[in-house]
Amino acid sequence: MKERQTGLHASTYYLPRIRSHADAVMRLKKTKPIRGRTPEKPDKYGRDSLTPCIPLGRREDIDIYSIREGENGNIELVNYRKTLLTFTPDNKIIITPKYMGLMESGMIGRVLDVPAWLDRKKVGIILDGERHVLKQNGSLTLSCEGECLSVHEKEVVYSHYVNRKASNIVRSQYSGFIKYCNGFLQLRKNMDTNEIRVSPTEIADCIGYEYKERGVWQGGKNQGKTERVWQPALQSVKLMEFKPQGYRCLALVRNSAVGGDKANPYGDETLWSAYTRQCKSFFAAIRDDQPEEGKVDNYYRMTLTLLALSMPYTHRNPLVGHDMDVDIPVSAVERMLDKVMMQWHSEEMIERRPLKPNQLPNDKYESYVTKMPSQEEIDRAQGVNERLVIL
Repeated sequence: MKERQTGLHASTYYLPRIRSHADAVMRLKKTKPIRGRTPEKPDKYGRDSLTPCIPLGRREDIDIYSIREGENGNIELVNYRKTLLTFTPDNKIIITPKYMGLMESGMIGRVLDVPAWLDRKKVGIILDGERHVLKQNGSLTLSCEGECLSVHEKEVVYSHYVNRKASNIVRSQYSGFIKYCNGFLQLRKNMDTNEIRVSPTEIADCIGYEYKERGVWQGGKNQGKTERVWQPALQSVKLMEFKPQGYRCLALVRNSAVGGDKANPYGDETLWSAYTRQCKSFFAAIRDDQPEEGKVDNYYRMTLTLLALSMPYTHRNPLVGHDMDVDIPVSAVERMLDKVMMQWHSEEMIERRPLKPNQLPNDKYESYVTKMPSQEEIDRAQGVNERLVIL
């Protein structure tokens, strides 16, 4: 097929080239709507958004690419159910990506005839040799003068970076533990593989045991019997690795599932509260200003906690009464400590900076920054479910 030679998606290949309001009006007038469709008529899925009626490319792609007349004489080019390109009578083109998919970047590049790409859920285009990046729900306004496109107005895109000076100040509060942990890893690592071999029993003695029943399989068949296996109780520490963001902070977890008070196993708390409790316990045990009595013991227990978080997934847990050895890369433990620390101290260690011209955003630390739910998300979640979510 000829569209395969272009490297574009098959449906994107048939989109027309439109670079001005006049071109958009002409395309709208000469394209016949799909018979039997009206904008107010809901589709088979019952969605309340306007039903696409006039195709932009092939008629069979009406639900992917469509064109319609908007308010104040604007012409809107729609991707699925959201407006992606808006052509105004004063020859302005407003780009507003929503889904952050290949269909959007392909549609922008094909319709406007400019280089466009999708990278890490961001849409980018090149105009006059300069790269411009759009985040989800962002906007970029272009001016059209004849056949030339130029940037008229764009939102400032920010990215997160590590503040090295502030990070060193934060790390100095835990310098004793960092030195102890590095010495522990260097002492016990295999010099050839740069991995540390540890027994899950040593970890479980620190953070607790978790027991469960497992089916007995032999020759690919279930024997109808069960056996009792064990593993370290990661529920008591696992929330430190994944910082909750947005509406997930409102989710409810059972205290018994995250290392809560055993006397009250059915007491519920939010995911953010459980994350805060686990992090406070961890960082209180590795601070330099804690009492000297028990400091080394705390360092040892928290080092094993990092090993538990860095431990690779094991397909078969050992039987009760048996043990096994697990190899953990030293670099994985070091990265885990950096991740946990930067997530907990994100306000001090991570700063937000606007992107420079031609600079692409870095999403590495995006999930480390605290994003509490908005009041709208709180109201919506409480309206949908009284108890929100139970994990």
